[in-house]
Amino acid sequence: MSNVEFGWARDNFQQVLMLTITRVHNLMILKRFSKVKLVKFFLV
Repeated sequence: MSNVEFGWARDNFQQVLMLTITRVHNLMILKRFSKVKLVKFFLV
């Protein structure tokens, strides 16, 4: 495995990792947001 291949694989891996983290983070935010909306709805 050459340095170029290794660099490309590492960059690719970081990109996939960032996408996954972003997706999970967004899902967590959505869940929390919907919970807050539900709580407000029931409190009002």
